[in-house]
Amino acid sequence: MRNPFRKRGQHLLDADLFRSARRRERRFLRRGWQWAALAVAMVVIGGAAAASYYYVHLQDAITQHFNNTTPVAEGKPFNALLVGSDSRAGLSKKAQEKLGANYVPGINADTIILAHIDPRTDSVIMMQFPRDLWIHLPGKGMAKINSAVSYGPDYLVRTIRSITHLDINHYVQVDLEGFRQVVDALGGVDVCVPQRIPFDPHTGLEVTRPGMIHFNGNEALRFVRARHVFASGDFARIQNQQRFLAAAIHKATSVSSILNPGHVIGLYRAVKDNVIIDQGLDIPKLRNLLSRIRNIDPRHYQAYTVPNLGAKNITYHGTTVSIVVPDWPAMKAMFAAVARNEKPSQADDVPGVDPASIRVGVYNGTGQAGAAASAAAALEKATTVGFDDHVQVVDTGNAPHFGYAHTVVRYTPKAAAEAKLVAAAIRGAKLKQVRQTFIGTDIDVFVGAHFATRQIVQLRPIPLPPPGNPPAVCRHPGKLGHGP
Repeated sequence: MRNPFRKRGQHLLDADLFRSARRRERRFLRRGWQWAALAVAMVVIGGAAAASYYYVHLQDAITQHFNNTTPVAEGKPFNALLVGSDSRAGLSKKAQEKLGANYVPGINADTIILAHIDPRTDSVIMMQFPRDLWIHLPGKGMAKINSAVSYGPDYLVRTIRSITHLDINHYVQVDLEGFRQVVDALGGVDVCVPQRIPFDPHTGLEVTRPGMIHFNGNEALRFVRARHVFASGDFARIQNQQRFLAAAIHKATSVSSILNPGHVIGLYRAVKDNVIIDQGLDIPKLRNLLSRIRNIDPRHYQAYTVPNLGAKNITYHGTTVSIVVPDWPAMKAMFAAVARNEKPSQADDVPGVDPASIRVGVYNGTGQAGAAASAAAALEKATTVGFDDHVQVVDTGNAPHFGYAHTVVRYTPKAAAEAKLVAAAIRGAKLKQVRQTFIGTDIDVFVGAHFATRQIVQLRPIPLPPPGNPPAVCRHPGKLGHGP
């Protein structure tokens, strides 16, 4: 029934009013978005004006000319050398003592990391050199690698090129004071420390309760420099530095830091007097570089310690020197993989199994006296990775019968990868799957008449927790101590 109070044609008028209201609403919304866009543009323009001021002054202050860096085309894989120097410049004697960084003459490199980055796949490979790695400095003689920077950043680039046979495309260096100021400018950095750290009298570091710990600049410097309280010394410090570097870069390149004027100005002041970059790496490229290595995603990110055979005391020019011995075959394999733009862990010749986790029985299949014992010793040596990991020979004796011409590696189905690693260390070995081994070990080795070993090369990345999934202990705050 038609509404008696509604005038004829009213529905047409209502429709016009509705369309008019919708047009006003759209104009209002359009103007609202225009005002919002204008407001954002004003902020961006104002920020850009300030940023351009800082950019011009900062670029000139930190850029240094290099003869040994190599230009690389945009979008191609490249290698960047990231260096933390132990220069005490800018630190008073009191500040040095407070930071556990007592005065040392000259300048050395506390941290040397070669980062290989493929922009097309966002793949990042971080290779950290032990500071005491004993190498030949071009034109200088034998020395620890950390002393190369004392001849200048460009000479350090030349040194790394001579070791790796890789082009170095970019260079970034920061000293102790710059590191401290950068961390403070960011408002501190949160890092997962999964284990308690006893008091270190050299740096003053102590972690009394593990967990997610907030480090200010002074505390962070102690953390990344501490090594004497760890059983593995400099190698534990390398892992700590990798964890801290990822956390710091993640915060520095986050939106909250970029839009925080205090952070931007603080970072400008920290970087201006304490950072060196090559002439091909302007500030936008530097930020792009850091943003690529900020996320530790196991699918794209791997961190390695440059292969070595551990620490050793030697006598050099009449002085006892503690050095780290290079593992040249493994180093050659690592850098060759990087040159091919491959992950080192996928380019070696063995599975990624920890050799120390493999239990092996070695049995004489030749009848020659002492064959099992000598083969066991040779196998342990051939499967040594780094300076302390090798297969564990838990039993030796005679095989059920003699007459083996070739060595046979017997394994149960669950130990297929382990058997492949063991077989890789024995020339001409034959693999055989069995239901069970002699005494319940993972693998039996029946030694043949032509038994001979070859040194395996295994390149294992540093274990790092995936992003967003920290260990359970790091889901609550940790606590720093203050020494005894």
